[in-house]
Amino acid sequence: MKLKSLLTTASLQIGFIDYKGTCKVKENVIYITGRKGVQIPAAFEEGIDTNPVVIMAHGLQGSKDEYLNTQLRIADELKKLGIGSLRIDFRGHGESEQSLEEFSLKSQIEDLVTAIEWLKNKEDNLRIITLGISFGAPPIMVVSELYSSIIKKCVLIAPVVDYKNTFLYPVTDWGRENFGYKKIIEGICTGGINLDEKYRLGREVLMDILLVDVAQFVKNTSYPMYIFHGESDNMVPAILSKEFSKIRSNINIFLMKKTEHGLTEVGDEEFLSNISIENMKKVIEEISE
Repeated sequence: MKLKSLLTTASLQIGFIDYKGTCKVKENVIYITGRKGVQIPAAFEEGIDTNPVVIMAHGLQGSKDEYLNTQLRIADELKKLGIGSLRIDFRGHGESEQSLEEFSLKSQIEDLVTAIEWLKNKEDNLRIITLGISFGAPPIMVVSELYSSIIKKCVLIAPVVDYKNTFLYPVTDWGRENFGYKKIIEGICTGGINLDEKYRLGREVLMDILLVDVAQFVKNTSYPMYIFHGESDNMVPAILSKEFSKIRSNINIFLMKKTEHGLTEVGDEEFLSNISIENMKKVIEEISE
């Protein structure tokens, strides 16, 4: 399936690529203005001009800092090495004032494209490393193909690479509790699925889960990809990433022992254990190579 057919299946349009985002700053948060006036909250760290900029995409119920401040920690470590970064809040997440009902694969891609166009307008000879965590992986993989001419590599952490076996016919207790084919169909009919009292996934993103085949799209790409996945991940199982890594060449996978969904050792919520520290170190080393 080519890029065009994937995007058609997901009801996406890519006419927004030529949009040059503007921005304003409020309380140390950059607000990048996208199409139709959409405000995208972002955190930008300047790096050395000759280094690539890392653009990050968070997961469900996350933010530009991400769960356990994972993305913030990565940005801080990269800053020490002179590597800049841009982290955004997707619609309905973090400091975004947009409705969560607008959140979808299409809106994720739009927000990332707007952020990259803002960077292109700001930085000469821009080179990018894309980084996606969990549900932020699919849009990052699409954007990596859209901007393959300036992408150095794509790094994924505990990525959702298979909507079918993560959400439609889930293989984990977390997936079965929150999703499943019947729940997704009901959610499309009724307007969404509640993951908690304040977090409701809308129709559009549920349609993405129902229709989009991420692996089929990635088969047609060739940019370098590096996957870090915890062997003890009880939300998005590592076996899915392991199988995904076989679909084409130039996909490298690193399985992290005793590691849950993200980079931390099971039970470590402070990035204090040796395993958590080593996992973070490996990700930073891969990005900075």
